[in-house]
Amino acid sequence: MSGLRVGTTFRARLVLIVALGLALTSPSLIAEPPAIGDTAPDFDLPGSDANRHHLSDYRGKFVVLAWFSRAYTGGSTAECVSLRDSSAAISKFDIALFMISVDEIRINTNFARRCKATFPILSDPGKATARAYGVLGSYNYATRWTVYIDPDGTIATIDKDVRPRDAGAVIARTLDELGVAAAASSE
Repeated sequence: MSGLRVGTTFRARLVLIVALGLALTSPSLIAEPPAIGDTAPDFDLPGSDANRHHLSDYRGKFVVLAWFSRAYTGGSTAECVSLRDSSAAISKFDIALFMISVDEIRINTNFARRCKATFPILSDPGKATARAYGVLGSYNYATRWTVYIDPDGTIATIDKDVRPRDAGAVIARTLDELGVAAAASSE
């Protein structure tokens, strides 16, 4: 009799654990990533330029967040180099451009130096910002998405099909299509 009771109790607990696990991972309980037209989540992240960056500091300016999985991978290196090589086309627009990953700042700073990045690379090792933007993917790395945030802090568009080798040209073209203001002339 006691064997039957132990087995029944074990099964009941197992069913409860499975049900609780399913409930906690239910899409209705997981925050949806922001969509086009939503307010972009603010952030406070260190950059490869030794500064802290807050989205709210860029209010009044278009912001481009180029999320990438991790430093030194082939795709991330190609994307960083593409953005660097497209800096003349991108700098025609009045924007703040950042690449972001969940790597530690030390890694991203060295990566930026190695790639000769012309923009800060931000670090989100705690992954809170990646979660807020809905980009935290498999293996706890960021998914390669580019998020365009308008001067009011609203998400203007999201590119979820980033091709690393032409990412810079695509950003310049997208900024033009969005009608982003030209940067002030330095002459």
